[in-house]
Amino acid sequence: MYVSEREIKTGRPKDYKNRVMFTTTMESELLQRFKDISLRDRKNMNEIIQELIEKYLQVHESGNDQYTLDHPTMAYPAFGQDYALLEKYFMNFVKDNEFDPIKFKLQEWIGLFKKRFGASPL
Repeated sequence: MYVSEREIKTGRPKDYKNRVMFTTTMESELLQRFKDISLRDRKNMNEIIQELIEKYLQVHESGNDQYTLDHPTMAYPAFGQDYALLEKYFMNFVKDNEFDPIKFKLQEWIGLFKKRFGASPL
């Protein structure tokens, strides 16, 4: 179903200080689905795109910290994982020679916790 621009009720146009028009290309089926959903939700397609761009800029504008081969890392389960997963990791995968690096990392977490909340978590 094609919807003309006249059928979209956009309300009062947004006041832009430096309005710029741009064009892009995408798969027609993708664009049609976007139009259908924006109509269903009664949201202006331009505003949706602008919100998405603003969110993208918030996340990526300062750059992405990347780990390179000259910056080795150790992989651990995510901090908020369930106890059972942490126990499985520590009992089955942590090697004896990893004791000191893990202990040091835990001390860093405790120090940051104390710095942020003013008290030790232990």
